[in-house]
Amino acid sequence: GLKYVHNDMSYPAILSIGQLVEAVESGRYDKHKVALMITQSGGGCRASNYLYLLRKALQRAGLEYVPVISLNLSSLDKQPGFKVTLRLALRSVFAMMYGDLLVNLGNQCRPYEVHAGETDKLISAWMEKIIDLFSKGKGIWFEPMRKLMKEIIADFRKIECDRSREKPRVGVVGEIYVKYSPFGNNNLEAFLLKEGAEVVVPGVTDFLLFKGNNRYVDVDLYGGSRIKKAAMWCYQWFICRCQDIMIEEIEADGFFRAPCHFADLEELVKGYLGCGNKMGEGWLLTAEMLELIHSGTNNIVCTQPFGCLPNHVAGKGMMRKIKDDYPYFIPSSVLSDARRKLVDVILDVPTVRDEVGKHNTTSTNIPKTYTIPYLHNAANKKSREYYEKNGIKADCFENPVHGNNERPLLMQCRYCLRDAMGLCLKKGGGKLLPEPLKLSLNDGKCFELAFNCNKCEMHVYADKGL
Repeated sequence: GLKYVHNDMSYPAILSIGQLVEAVESGRYDKHKVALMITQSGGGCRASNYLYLLRKALQRAGLEYVPVISLNLSSLDKQPGFKVTLRLALRSVFAMMYGDLLVNLGNQCRPYEVHAGETDKLISAWMEKIIDLFSKGKGIWFEPMRKLMKEIIADFRKIECDRSREKPRVGVVGEIYVKYSPFGNNNLEAFLLKEGAEVVVPGVTDFLLFKGNNRYVDVDLYGGSRIKKAAMWCYQWFICRCQDIMIEEIEADGFFRAPCHFADLEELVKGYLGCGNKMGEGWLLTAEMLELIHSGTNNIVCTQPFGCLPNHVAGKGMMRKIKDDYPYFIPSSVLSDARRKLVDVILDVPTVRDEVGKHNTTSTNIPKTYTIPYLHNAANKKSREYYEKNGIKADCFENPVHGNNERPLLMQCRYCLRDAMGLCLKKGGGKLLPEPLKLSLNDGKCFELAFNCNKCEMHVYADKGL
């Protein structure tokens, strides 16, 4: 992703665009018979720009002929070759409902299964069966879905589980891509499962209802078409009816925990965030944390990708308020701070301090003057104080150099000016320019460029006089 997307963009954009480009270039698909689809939020979130970033990435990769389709509720980019028909929309909603049910039941069985892998096998079997039913036009509508969900729940009850000891439940909330994608969250669910936890992940249905609800309340908050408001009401009613059926069937069985209704989330978040807080996951993120706490899941991982500012506000920004209302809810950041303070207290005990001091005696082998490479970022006051405190005098404070090069290296980046000008040697582009290439500023400063084509890197060096 970093080959084509600037690292100032949000983490999900870099990963998802990188995955899509890699898929096209992998050889698994015919490049001239494949299309890509990406969602757009349509709001102030930078996810609204993913479509254009993907098209730019494909162009830079020489794949500009691959069509890109936008899936959104805001008519941001209409495609003549793709249209969301009523039939497709209905199938998508019911597929989402079946998916949420399978994930919900699977997460409650997997930590306790006696025969490892039995839960995943049952999920795969039901996925194949549902796909087959959809191809025949079956399982789509309220009563057929209710009947099929009864069968699914009954099958999951047959999984042999050992529930003699209840495992700690850990909820996962946050930005939608990082929350659900194992690649985005570094296989978080598998890690928690391995550590002996039961993972609780809210379903996708609430997010789709949240997006429709945003457009519904917009009319009241900011004005707009009453027709739009009526359409969004119908949209919410239909999906909520599907969600109600799923919850009713889980509760009727009485063995598994059911998620709460979307209307309950709206009530829970009152007093914390208003319905106008809709950027990113907005108020839904806070509501999901409250839902988990109310259902007895007090351990929560909030997956917040770097750079997603709205989610930092609705996620970490609300933790103090939630903790004030629910003292038994302890965010991981508070636990980390408590650990640091506890270590400081322990080390301050005289006997412990003396014992630690025996093992921290400064070795006489440390040189009086130790040259630290320029890239260690030691050329500032705080780092100077740190090294001097530890008995090290760093020559690089006065005369920073990098290796044998007389010019200090200022930057290493994946962005390449050669590639931007269509002169990438790896892509067989254009004529060779006389080297070394240089960047010159109006004030006379000059920066020499060097290229590591094997690693797709461009190095920027400062002028000797800088």
